[in-house]
Amino acid sequence: AGRDGFAIRRAPNGASSIHIYGADDKGTMNGMYAFLENNTDLIWARPDLPQRKYGGGTVYTSLTNGFSAVWGENVIDIPDSESRGWYNFDARQWASCNRCNLFNGGGGGEISYYNYGKSEYGVFYQRFLSGQLFHWFMCDVPTNSPSGWYATDADGHRLKGWANPCISSRKMYEHYRDNVVKALRAAPNETLKLSDNLGDTWQNCRCGLCTKPIRLKDGRVLTPLDATYYSTRYYRFMGLLADDVARLVPGKRIVTLAYLQSLPPPACEISPNLDAEFAPYPRRDDLRPLYAPENRMFMDCLQGWVDRIGTRRLEVY
Repeated sequence: AGRDGFAIRRAPNGASSIHIYGADDKGTMNGMYAFLENNTDLIWARPDLPQRKYGGGTVYTSLTNGFSAVWGENVIDIPDSESRGWYNFDARQWASCNRCNLFNGGGGGEISYYNYGKSEYGVFYQRFLSGQLFHWFMCDVPTNSPSGWYATDADGHRLKGWANPCISSRKMYEHYRDNVVKALRAAPNETLKLSDNLGDTWQNCRCGLCTKPIRLKDGRVLTPLDATYYSTRYYRFMGLLADDVARLVPGKRIVTLAYLQSLPPPACEISPNLDAEFAPYPRRDDLRPLYAPENRMFMDCLQGWVDRIGTRRLEVY
């Protein structure tokens, strides 16, 4: 129970029937897919979508007289990970055949329109929105607004290019929170989490408030030179948002990226309504595992997140 695993068992007393079942419908589906894969040469290689010229699709040898079951005697398969999936917009059936149960859009954009129909493929939970949305929830703020909205330098001049907004401004936070709440209230009823993330940039606001030393509850003081300074400021902002969401839209959660400057676990407390999506990028060598010496920093950060919030509140991008 609680996992979409499956069991396969041949009927007792020499009977020829085979029983495939799970604790839920998705588990039974996974058992069927595994049974076919392990007893034939069938492979769901790629999404075979007419609008995309992937080619390949499902690979198999046609059979005329059925097949012999050589695998499936007393099998119990319980996944270690509750949720698994590749980012894709419309290849849900292919992903389901590969035993995925989490279906999200790509690296950015509004994906609520793709929520419809996911449940028949065994979705673990419905997520609303995706990608780097810091500016998405500020879309109705004029681009020439004074400081206190967008990122500025120390003299109050707006930074050029793509920079994360001023997360120390109370008026910015309240405006941002109201737009998040509106989005969640408009989300499909079965939605559990809203994905809200910082941008693909190291650029942060450098106003006086956003670079002010942070005093922690234990008396320590963080400055912008500390490794966890920006992560702590970011998770203070997102934690406040998650707490307000729990109060204003009960039953909904926030998930945000542990990525770039928010990759290290923060020095502050983490809201119980806030989940983290660990994104180990850019690594020094992305062809080597996280525990390779050159990538060890990312492994240490991942272990730090597990120690702070456990595995049930941690996702991996």
